[in-house]
Amino acid sequence: MWTAPLRDQDGHELPNVHQRINLQLEECALSEAELLARVESGNPPRPYLPHSIIAPETIPAGQRIASNLTPEAVANPPQDVDQQLVNGDYPRNSKGETYGSMTWSDYTGYRPDLIAVGTTEGESGYVTFEDWEDGGYLGYPGDRNRLGEAYEEWCRNMPTDYLIPVYDVEHETVIGYHAIYNADGYDRTQKSIEEEIQMVADMMEGQGFSQQEIDEYVQQLRDRYAQ
Repeated sequence: MWTAPLRDQDGHELPNVHQRINLQLEECALSEAELLARVESGNPPRPYLPHSIIAPETIPAGQRIASNLTPEAVANPPQDVDQQLVNGDYPRNSKGETYGSMTWSDYTGYRPDLIAVGTTEGESGYVTFEDWEDGGYLGYPGDRNRLGEAYEEWCRNMPTDYLIPVYDVEHETVIGYHAIYNADGYDRTQKSIEEEIQMVADMMEGQGFSQQEIDEYVQQLRDRYAQ
């Protein structure tokens, strides 16, 4: 437990006002010094708040996820979800690996070993949790807790579609590949860039941004893609 000062929106410490913060250090990626610095700066890590009915000790540590639903909603999933789950948990293949949709994690409290996706050819299959997580960083081998210029350079040297293998439910046969989109890919065409910029501009206009704000952000995008 730490007692941390509260701060206003400008980061100034409020005099004689403190808040007690309970944090469970188990499975925390930060060192104790880094964690303390986060707490004292008023930016503590988001805690894991389990709402699922699955016993926490049976959930793989790296695959836990906090539910966005209330405990009541978790206990009463929609019929289409309930029919896919087995006693509130993901189904398992013959190897004991869990599989299914990522959207079910709100009810199970964790992500499955095999995540349901589509292939580039329109087939349905599963990617491993490890490949899915690695693909989110386009295979970047550096420190993923401190992404910076090296990561940006890595992305620019990777293709627009970063492919990871898709397996059958038994995790035995590769049936295709799932593409993870990389907006900074070296092989992006000017046409795709213009289409994305127009989509962003239309979205901003629909959200009520001024034309000046839209023009400024569009220029930032063009400068980014020109690098």
